[in-house]
Amino acid sequence: MHAAELQVARERLASFRAAAEAAGEYVARTEIRPAVPVLEDDLPPGEPVKISRLAARVIEKKAPGETFGGAFITYEINQRYGKRLRRPARVRTVATALRRLAAAGRIRQLEEGRAYHEGLYTRREE
Repeated sequence: MHAAELQVARERLASFRAAAEAAGEYVARTEIRPAVPVLEDDLPPGEPVKISRLAARVIEKKAPGETFGGAFITYEINQRYGKRLRRPARVRTVATALRRLAAAGRIRQLEEGRAYHEGLYTRREE
């Protein structure tokens, strides 16, 4: 009885090794790409990292008619510059930066934010 079980185990081990070898060859032939595109950190080294500056950099890359809010800009900041930040950017901080950019005239406010709805902004058309 044990000899039969040993024979079955050896056959399964041989088929497993063949499958593993085939999978290894397939991986070696194909190029592995990351599923999410990696965004470049375009900050010069040694420059102090401020959320308002990062928000302005992200907004510069937006199309002139594109609308955005604090949550979307926060997501992009954390994706692009997350490794340079001590802790992830917060939506409230980015929303404050957006309000200040709108007051300075660098972006245009489309919709004012309320308690449970974020404000919407767009880049000024030049």
